[in-house]
Amino acid sequence: MNIQYVGPNLHLAPHKALSDGQLTVVVVHEHEREPLSEYLTACLTGHNSPAPFKQYQGRHLQLQGQEFGIHLDDQQLPYHCLAEADNSCTVTVNVNPQALEFLGSAAG
Repeated sequence: MNIQYVGPNLHLAPHKALSDGQLTVVVVHEHEREPLSEYLTACLTGHNSPAPFKQYQGRHLQLQGQEFGIHLDDQQLPYHCLAEADNSCTVTVNVNPQALEFLGSAAG
């Protein structure tokens, strides 16, 4: 994530600063399905508090593990596309600060 909120006002990264040049990864483990469900239900009923899940921030992030799923935007990447021969998986993400420029015309 590069923003505090995602989707319908889900406050997943409450301490995220848009201009810090860092990416925030919010990790929800398999055993946290029930807390995730409770959090989403609370958000749908108007109780929008920050999510209670582990977060990592940095410009260079690497995730390692066995058989984990990844969502990129709204698409889930198939595990077989990520797995190594030993069934492990490593995903590296690098952030390029100021890689996006917005151009506009001068007010006339």
